[in-house]
This record gives sequence, C-alpha cells and structure tokens, in this order.
Amino acid sequence: MTRSHCFCFTTLYFFLLIHTLAFPPPHFCKQDQRDALLEFIGEFPTSEYTSWWDKSSDCCLWSGISCNQTSGQVISLHLLDTLLNSSLKTNSGLFRLQSLSHLLLRGCNLQGEIPSSLGNLTRLEALDLSDNHLVGEVPTSLGDLNKLRSLSLGSNSFFGPFPKSLFLNPSLEYVDLGGNQFTGPLEFVNSTSSSSKLQYLNLGDNRLDGPIPESISNFIHLRQLFINHNNFSGSIPRSISKLVKLRNIHLSNNMLKGEVPGFLWRLTRMVFSHNYFTSFGISSKKTTDSNVGFEFKFIPWTTPPLDMQAKTVKDLILRNNSFSGVIPDIFADATKLQSFDVSRNHLEGSFPKSLINCKALQFVNVENNRIKDEFPFWLGSLSSIHVLILRSNLFYGPLYHPYMSIGFEGLRVMDISLNDFTGTLPPHYFSNWREMTTSSGESDQYYFTFIGYNAPWNIYGFISYESVYHSMEMVNKGVEMNFERILKDFRAIDFSGNRISGKNS
Repeated sequence: MTRSHCFCFTTLYFFLLIHTLAFPPPHFCKQDQRDALLEFIGEFPTSEYTSWWDKSSDCCLWSGISCNQTSGQVISLHLLDTLLNSSLKTNSGLFRLQSLSHLLLRGCNLQGEIPSSLGNLTRLEALDLSDNHLVGEVPTSLGDLNKLRSLSLGSNSFFGPFPKSLFLNPSLEYVDLGGNQFTGPLEFVNSTSSSSKLQYLNLGDNRLDGPIPESISNFIHLRQLFINHNNFSGSIPRSISKLVKLRNIHLSNNMLKGEVPGFLWRLTRMVFSHNYFTSFGISSKKTTDSNVGFEFKFIPWTTPPLDMQAKTVKDLILRNNSFSGVIPDIFADATKLQSFDVSRNHLEGSFPKSLINCKALQFVNVENNRIKDEFPFWLGSLSSIHVLILRSNLFYGPLYHPYMSIGFEGLRVMDISLNDFTGTLPPHYFSNWREMTTSSGESDQYYFTFIGYNAPWNIYGFISYESVYHSMEMVNKGVEMNFERILKDFRAIDFSGNRISGKNS
C-alpha cells in the first residue's frame, strides 16, 4: 500500500470515528418503556395504534413515539386525533413513562376526569389534552409540573372555579383553557410573580364573571389575551398598560363598559365587539415611551396626536357597542389595516377619508350608525376591498359622477341600502366589478381575523389560533338575515331603500 493510500485510509478512519462519536446510533427503547406503552395502548382496544405498534420492533420507531437517543427513554407521546374513546386510568401505563416531556393527546375522544397520577410526569414541558370530552375540575397535581411550558385544555367540559393556583408555575408560556365551563371571578393568587414567562392566555368561551383583575398586569411578557365570550363586567383596567409586549386582545361578547383605554392603539389586533363601551381614550404621552403609568384623558372618539395614529393595527373590530361621536380620521399611516368594523354603534359625522391610505384594507363595515357623508368614491381605487357595507346610515347624494372613476375592481359584497343616495346609474356602472362575476375558488373559506401564536419549542410545531369571523346583516329576498360568517365566495349587491331613479335596462 502506498503512503498516500495509507494516509487516505487513516483520514477516512478518523472521520468515521468522529462522526460515530458525534452522532451515535439510536439505542433501542428499554423493556420497561415498551411494556408501559403496550399497557397504555391496550387500555383503548379500539385504537388504531394497537395494530400499528409492532411488538417485535423497536418501540422508539413506533408511530407517535420519540425517544432520547442516549438513554432510550420515551420522551414524547404524540397521538393527535386518534380515537381512544375512553378515559385515562389512574394506574395507566402512561404514568410509568416518567421521562415524558411532551404528551399530546388532542382530539382523541378522551372522557372522564384527568387522574391525579398525571402529576407523576414531572418532566412534562408540553401537555395537550384539548378537543376531548374531559370533565371535572383542572387537578391540583398539575401544580406539581414545574417544568410545564405549554398547557392546552381547551374545548373540553371542565367546570368549577378558575384554577388560579395553576399560574404559580413560573415556567408557563402558553395556557389555553378556552371552550370550557369555568365559573366565577378571574383571580390570580397574590404570589403570582412578575417573573412569569406567560405569553399566551386563552380563557374565552367560559362562564367567568366579575371585573378583569388589575393583577393581570403581573404577566409582563403577555402577548396575546383572549377572554371573549364570558360575563366580565366593569371597565378595562388601566394596569394593562404595563403589558408593553401585548399585541392582540379579544374582549368581545362580555358586559364591559366605559372607555377603551387609548394605550391599546399600539396593539396589532383589537376585538371589542358586543360590549357596552362608550368611548375610546387617548394617551397624553407617546406610545413609544417604554415607561408605564401613563395618564389618560378620555375623550369620545377624539383625534389623537400624530404619534398616536394606528400604524400597527391590522384589525379594528368595535362592532355592537355604544360608541358615539365622530370616527377620528387617524388612518393616514395605517397601511397594515385589513378590517375595519364599527357597525351597530351611535357614530356620526363624516366617513374617515384617511382610509384611502389603507392599501391592505379588505373589509369595511359601518352599518347601523348615523354617519352623514357622500358616497366614498375614493375607496374605489383600493383593489383590495372585498366587502363594503354602508347600510342604514345617513349617506346622501349621487352614486355616479361622469368625471369620477367607479373602480372597486375587487368588490364582492356591497350593501348601501337604507340611506339617502340619489341619481341614476349608467349601464356600464358595474362593468369594472370583475370579482362580482368570477368565482374566487374560496367556497369553503370565510372572512375572518386570524390571531395566531406559534410556540417554536412545540414538538409538532402547530400554530394555535383564534378566528374572529366577520359578520353582517343583509336583506335576502325580502327577509333581513344575519350572516355570522361571510363566505369569501359569496356575492351580493343591495342598493335598496334609497332614492335612485331611472329606467331598468
């Protein structure tokens, strides 16, 4: 063998040695882990996994299973949307898998209560039992899971008082308790520390009542807050101004009242519909100020200074409240605004012309107010607009000017009924409305506000989300109908209840 060949062989040997040390082959899972898994899945004889898990093969290679490559211990059990059709037993083999860090049993048709034995899995970082049929109160043993970062118990039938002790865990970043039957006031124990890492909190669709507690400001890293569809009353606490990282807030369908604090203008999405709010406040200091403890001056719909304009807002949904006064013309820099819904309030004055700058605007609904203005021809230049609803206001004047472009190339739904529009419409009036005559291919999709939260450390990398569907009222064949969800493939024009004249073509 030549010297060069010897050198190459030695180099290759060391390369393979280093590669083997850096990336050791996976170990077979241990016998006790295999037995625990088989015992667990055997508790659900109808599960498809009873046939998928081959007893003669390495359990670390079974579907839905991940193991630690060094120890061979099972660290993840991932059985999403698998019909287990039963309850978790107190002495289940599941609870012998004490190295589990991720337990994901979402949509498995689990029933009954969560056994206290779950507290034995002290290494859990992510627990997802959402979208099942679990009942009872969130067990106290959950408080023993000190490493838990993500907890999803949404869309079950848990009941009883709000589980405040759960939030003593400083590791929690993501909590979803929405879609249950928790009752009573929202309370956090006094020892809940501002060192909490909580970023996402969903308590929507429960039966919670009383005021929003000031102590919610202890969660200084909170980015998304959902407490919609409850029975909360009183006003929005000013302490929320301390949540400088907050971006999305959903408070709809409660009994909240008073002013919406002006510091919320800095958020990306605000959903306050179906409450009793009467005014929108403004801050007397810049929103870019990183300090907290602002002083607020509450003025119904008064135009804020330039530094308060809605530059970051994507969705402004204030539907069905008690707002009065004029809509502030503050949207000159709101280039990200996609939906604007202030319908069913007591607003008056002019239609805000600064909306012409909202190049991303798709949905506009100001129905059932007292807005008095001419038809906003200038909106026709925004090809992004799909839905325009001016219904039941005090709009007036002609709908056509020969020297003005009609535009609205992207329009799919237009309702300007029950106003005081006048004049005649030429035969070519609708000729540019191309979207009215073509299918969008979105027959199963709705107009909605998508509010998502991505947990980057989540093993299955899914995005948890809340969808706020846009709605409207419209007369269909003489019957007033409420469209709680508007399909993107829906097409409609309603000019009725005005003083438009001329011959039918």
